Amino acid sequence: MDLLQQPPERPNWRQYARQRGAMAAIVVLFILFAALAMAARTPGLLTVDEHVTHELQEHPSGPLDYVAFLFTTMGNAITMSLVCGVTALKLARSGQRRTALFVMATLLGLPLNMLLKVIIHRPRPTPELVRALFVEPGDSFPSGHAMASIIVYGFLAYLAWSHIADHAKRLRVTLSLAVLIFAIGCSRIYVGVHWFSDVAGAWLFGLGCLSALAQLHSGRSGQEPARPNAP
Repeated sequence: MDLLQQPPERPNWRQYARQRGAMAAIVVLFILFAALAMAARTPGLLTVDEHVTHELQEHPSGPLDYVAFLFTTMGNAITMSLVCGVTALKLARSGQRRTALFVMATLLGLPLNMLLKVIIHRPRPTPELVRALFVEPGDSFPSGHAMASIIVYGFLAYLAWSHIADHAKRLRVTLSLAVLIFAIGCSRIYVGVHWFSDVAGAWLFGLGCLSALAQLHSGRSGQEPARPNAP
């Protein structure tokens, strides 16, 4: 009998409960998304969407149009690809290659959104129903800008909250990214290329993807230590 044998490691029940809770929340988010997707073409939901759009577009102006266009540009594929590329490069140079790969993986939300749109196949708002600042081709549900932005900028907010040591700076960066995500979603409704339910569905599915990525990144295997001044 080996007297020097180490006792078996006790399971971390608190961490296990957190992981189970996170998985349950992710499943609920995807279920809510599926329910909203099934109702996407119903007249009742269209009535709600029209009301929300008319409320957002009730007081249009040139400066407001410019701000909405600025935020909608922050959510396009080119802008977010540049943001992810620069962030991943800085992380890789600082030795956080695993985190850099996760940042680039957030861009997978773009092709995934295209697949969802093809499956659900909901038409976009028409100029007869809303004030459209420009015409955008393709299907409507879920919003690609809203879904990709909550995955990309949401993961950056998660990194900021996990790695920035200064509380005030951590809170400022995280809240700024959260406001950016919200503004991008609202801008898509204001410019007339998406319905409210398109954005809500995108936020549900995107938040589920974001939660899954955060769980994978914070897993015990290969986890990187927090760095106070990480980019």
